[in-house]
Amino acid sequence: MPGKVKKVDFTRKGKWFSMLFLAFLFYFCVIMVNQQLSMRNLARRQAELSAEVNKYAAENELLKEQVGLIESDPEYLEGLARKELGLVRDGEIIYILPLE
Repeated sequence: MPGKVKKVDFTRKGKWFSMLFLAFLFYFCVIMVNQQLSMRNLARRQAELSAEVNKYAAENELLKEQVGLIESDPEYLEGLARKELGLVRDGEIIYILPLE
């Protein structure tokens, strides 16, 4: 007597495999979209920080020039003291006019 041949139902396994594959594909797409949004936000933030660094670098150069003038030019230092601190020389008279 020959052995019985058992039939295998591939349709159920195929459905589960298809559903699992689609779920994985959906998960992968969600992860990729999330990564793209994160990368775009990081690129925008990097551009903002780069602009800020450039602004502070320019300001730093101006301050270095002012320090150089203060150290080397006594007339500039005197003018700065007069302007910022309101200092005057002996014998000078200051007139303050009302602003109208």
